[in-house]
Amino acid sequence: MEVTLAGDTISVGGLDEPLVLKVGQYDLVASSPNFETVTKSFQVVQDETTVVNVTFVPKKTAKPAEYQVTLEPPEAMLAASGEGVSVSGTGGRRTVTVAEPDGETAFTLVATLDGYDDYRQMLVPKAGESRDLTVRLESIEVAPMPEKPQVAEYQVTVDPPEATLTASGKGVSISGQGPRRTVTIANPDSSGSVTLVAMLDGYRNLRREFRPSDRDIEQSRSTVGTDERTTIEGRRDYLNSFQQLPTPRRWT
Repeated sequence: MEVTLAGDTISVGGLDEPLVLKVGQYDLVASSPNFETVTKSFQVVQDETTVVNVTFVPKKTAKPAEYQVTLEPPEAMLAASGEGVSVSGTGGRRTVTVAEPDGETAFTLVATLDGYDDYRQMLVPKAGESRDLTVRLESIEVAPMPEKPQVAEYQVTVDPPEATLTASGKGVSISGQGPRRTVTIANPDSSGSVTLVAMLDGYRNLRREFRPSDRDIEQSRSTVGTDERTTIEGRRDYLNSFQQLPTPRRWT
């Protein structure tokens, strides 16, 4: 126990004898770890004895609050923020204990797990409270990955190599130069046709129309020649018709 008078600490053992004080107003403060602090004000009058009685009242000890938490999924992490709050247990059953709830101070319960939305709940515990809680996390909906576009690709040999090769059709492009060209068709669709045209001064134009399919995403090879003995070869059956194409002939 500690006793102070006018800001000075007084030895408890010295209280067996009367204290001699100057005339005036005084405040006496008595405190103890297990009791409420007591403050007494009194007046000292000349030639009079003043008696000050101090009654100690035990401190009130709040009963802990306890929450039994069912956690779903059980592998989630559960934490609580707040003074005197602790979490125990593993798996789907956890216990949250608040040591000294006052019925006014709140704490926050947080559950987290990869692939799920964070769960937060604010609670105001009361002394001696006991409750069951269910904490259920909601999974995060992941948008499906966009499908990779299908591509049909044809390697074309152009002879003579200086000929111009063009293509018309939806999603069709040509790359390369010289004797080797690449015809690429994005998202091939058998309902749409593609027209290839080879041109060179001194030669007749060579034109061919075909319908690609989304099945033809593997590399196909074709050859455009300068005489009737040259054929156009392909990996897909529908390319076999290229063998019947008229071939460019030099003008005479």
